[in-house]
Amino acid sequence: MTPDPDPFLYTDPQVYLRDWFDTQRKALGRRGSLQAVAGRLGLASKSHLHRILNDPLLPVSPELVNRLSVLIGLDAPRSEFLEAMVLRRRASSLTERTRQHERMRSLMPVRLQKIAKGLDTYAYFSDWRLPVLRELASATVFKSDWDALGKRMDPPMSAARCRKSVKSLCDMGLLEETPEGEYQQVDPYLQSDPDGADLAILRFQDTMIERARVALDTLPTHQREISSITFSIPVSVLPRLRQKMRRFQEELVKEILAMQGTDMDVFQMNMQLFPVTRGGSITEGIQ
Repeated sequence: MTPDPDPFLYTDPQVYLRDWFDTQRKALGRRGSLQAVAGRLGLASKSHLHRILNDPLLPVSPELVNRLSVLIGLDAPRSEFLEAMVLRRRASSLTERTRQHERMRSLMPVRLQKIAKGLDTYAYFSDWRLPVLRELASATVFKSDWDALGKRMDPPMSAARCRKSVKSLCDMGLLEETPEGEYQQVDPYLQSDPDGADLAILRFQDTMIERARVALDTLPTHQREISSITFSIPVSVLPRLRQKMRRFQEELVKEILAMQGTDMDVFQMNMQLFPVTRGGSITEGIQ
């Protein structure tokens, strides 16, 4: 029997647990109150349960995950999925978050992966070639010459892999084939969370930073623009700088969309701003 709600439809453990608690409260009345549910979990007080549901630090131990799974009535795959959600949320490194995310995907039925918020974009952003190929295929007239299209990639892709990747982009609803046999973007501008909350976007950004290092070593200066500036400012003005960077990116996107044509090259632009010293109130003003 599928539990209500089903954890497979979630990627945030606190959102799932809050929805589950609301279901309990509506179905059981007083027996579904904070105090009652806390008692059934063996917690010292209802305030502990409130923290579990709302504290950003998510104070949930593996042992408590087991107790929650038993109380909710989860089967083994869903219990393991809940544990992976919790561990992904609490992971301190991108590597561990990625490991737990992959674990979640392996546990979730394939038929549900496309409708689970947070997992639907993972396949797209987890392979940096797909966003590049999405741009290239729609900006190049290649008339099903997959070998020619693959050779435009850097590093090159085989014709078979190139064709398979374009088909995947079409299946994802990101590209569509025209009656003339060309490809166009369904939406020319995919905007992601600017804070990089989505794990797949974090991985994509990490890969593209590494690609920038390669470009620094391999491309002549007239084919790239990589510069840096080191400065000191009050930490309180950092949010204003972040907003300026985002506005610049939005303005640049408008110009780029106005310059679309055929047989163009694909470029990657990274904007990076981060502290290189520690001292004072480093988190002041950061939202």
